[in-house]
Amino acid sequence: MDTVDSFGYWIRRRRKALDMTQDELAQRVGCAPVSLRKIEADERRPSLQMAQRLATCLALPLEDHARFIAAALRQQATARLPRPGLPHLRPVTGNLPTSLTSLIGRSAEMTLIADRLQNEGAPGDIDRPGRCGQNPPGAGGGLAVAHRLPRWGLPGGAGARAGCGPGAFSHGHGAGCTRDARL
Repeated sequence: MDTVDSFGYWIRRRRKALDMTQDELAQRVGCAPVSLRKIEADERRPSLQMAQRLATCLALPLEDHARFIAAALRQQATARLPRPGLPHLRPVTGNLPTSLTSLIGRSAEMTLIADRLQNEGAPGDIDRPGRCGQNPPGAGGGLAVAHRLPRWGLPGGAGARAGCGPGAFSHGHGAGCTRDARL
């Protein structure tokens, strides 16, 4: 019998099955790496919002999200969660570049990029690297409107609504925070 009684240990095994480091998962979830370390060490539990983002970024099937969140909030035993092995990943279909930096707190820039992408319809060169000391928000702008641009081939805009931070398409940014094995 392969049961896991510790919620933190369950997250650690799932993260390792996805071949992610603590820092990578923390970046995708949008939390500090030390917070994730404490969760994995069972020193603290995630909030409701963080549990929802963890469920998405750990590529849990939608039918398991409610059980995962209940276990995170200590409303149900961790042993009732599915085995934390390799998940059933969907193929990556996104083609947006990986963001090198966080876009948290950049809502004005994101709104401007989203409006330009929506109205002008051509991304141009906004995904080029920024100059020294500047963040390239082009990929995030693509995420903001990806669900409205079906020609990009994103299934239902899943990446835009995935709730995962930088790193979700192709090499991490995308439908369900899957990784592209070709990279």
